[in-house]
Amino acid sequence: MTNLMCVCLAGIVRVWQYFVFFDEMNSPYSPGPILPTVLFGISVLDLIYDNDFIPARFRFMPKFFKWIYEFGVSVVLLQIGLQIWESAELIIYTTIKYMLCSALSVSVVEKYEYYWLGCFTLPLSYLILALIGHATNHFYLLWAPCTITRTTATLLVNPTLKYLLRNKKRNVRLPSFAAILQRRMMQEATERRNRRAA
Repeated sequence: MTNLMCVCLAGIVRVWQYFVFFDEMNSPYSPGPILPTVLFGISVLDLIYDNDFIPARFRFMPKFFKWIYEFGVSVVLLQIGLQIWESAELIIYTTIKYMLCSALSVSVVEKYEYYWLGCFTLPLSYLILALIGHATNHFYLLWAPCTITRTTATLLVNPTLKYLLRNKKRNVRLPSFAAILQRRMMQEATERRNRRAA
C-alpha cells in the first residue's frame, strides 16, 4: 500500500493547483458542479492508496526517498485520472447539450446546463466511488466507528460430543461436558419424537 501521507499530500497539491491556477474564462472544463470531480478524485486517491507502486529494486532505499517516489507517482496518477474524468465530463456535457438543444430552446438549455450536467455526472461519480470503495475494501474504515460488532457462538452438539468422546480416550479430562451433551442430545431426540407423534 502506498503511504497515506503521500496520497493525502497529492490530493492537497491537486486542490491547491485547482484554486491557484484555475482561470474561469479560459477553462476547458465543463460548467457542471465540482462535487462529481471531488468524488472521482477521492476514488482515484483510494485506488492509489490501495496499490503499491515501488518497484522491487527500490524496496531497500531509505524511507524518505520512498515517500518522495510515492508522492510523485501519486501526483502523476491523480493528474492522469482527473484528466480522464474531465474529458469524460466534457463528452457528457457536449452530448447533453446537443440532445437538449434539439428538443428545447437554447436559452433554456444554457440556463439550466449546470443542473443537467449534475444530474448525469453526480450519480456516475457516486457509482465509481462505490465500485472502487468496494474493490479496495476501504468502506469498513468509515463504518467501523459507527457499528458495534456482536459475535454469537453456537455449539453443535453432535460434532462437539464426538470430539469430546474421541479426546476422552486420549486421557483428556472432560467427562462432565460429555455427559451433559449426551443428556442434551437425548432430550432433543425425545422432543423430536414427541413433535412427530403430535
